[in-house]
Amino acid sequence: MDSTRFNLQATIARSKRAGIYLHIPYCRQLCYYCDFHFSLSPQDKDELITAMTREIALRKDYLNRQATDVRTIYFGGGT
Repeated sequence: MDSTRFNLQATIARSKRAGIYLHIPYCRQLCYYCDFHFSLSPQDKDELITAMTREIALRKDYLNRQATDVRTIYFGGGT
């Protein structure tokens, strides 16, 4: 297990709270300040939806096992 994942899991276990950020990488233009992954063409949106659905299911199971309260869900990206 890498240290970032371990630190995240330890923080969640202590606080019993979490926030979720879902990045939608389809942008009309590039923003000079943004270092997130992006695409100017949403041709692979079905793959993104499938991957996000799978990731949400995996995280849901983990958060449920930890009895974690999700306080926020933020959808970002897509300028």
